[in-house]
Amino acid sequence: MATTSILRVPGISRVGGDFLAALGELADRHGWNADGIAAVISHESGFNPAARNPTPGQTATGLIQFIESTAHRLGTSTAALATMTATEQLPFVEKFFRMALGGRLPTDPADYILATYGRADVIGAPDSHVLDRRDSTDPREAERYRVNASLDTAHKGWIDVGDLRRSVRRTIAAAQGERVLIPLAEPSTPCPSSGSASSPTSTGESSPDS
Repeated sequence: MATTSILRVPGISRVGGDFLAALGELADRHGWNADGIAAVISHESGFNPAARNPTPGQTATGLIQFIESTAHRLGTSTAALATMTATEQLPFVEKFFRMALGGRLPTDPADYILATYGRADVIGAPDSHVLDRRDSTDPREAERYRVNASLDTAHKGWIDVGDLRRSVRRTIAAAQGERVLIPLAEPSTPCPSSGSASSPTSTGESSPDS
């Protein structure tokens, strides 16, 4: 049986082998880094599918802290997500990353956090690239800074790409290199039929939401 492994990031013991196998398989399907996605889930929710942002007015819920507008784009709601198990919620994690990454393949595992922050467009940018400022004249940017101010650990007055990457790298470092070994399902072999050989049926992936 084929196997893969995922970093033993904090909180991963909350989920079972079925979840980890599904995470490994979806990462393999898309060429994504399973460690990077696991680190984002650990950072955002500690693998608790019912996790909610307790800040008044905030709707972030679930494994990667889906906000209500994002949940609607994915065909669900934060209320529905909060009732799901981690394994049930994982297809929405997959759909989100397909939509957010838009075909990009981050080479740095820490860059998957940029997608959940809504800034996949800056994947690969230098750490110094500024995302949101506390004193921005754009009220949306100032609000994003307020909600995510804990990322600005140096109290600079802005959040940059490096702040997000460092938050995930700390999560990755906490695993101390330990990995969880998980099995992957073997691809099915079609049964030969009389006459010409039949080809296995494949399910095409749908295009990401626009």
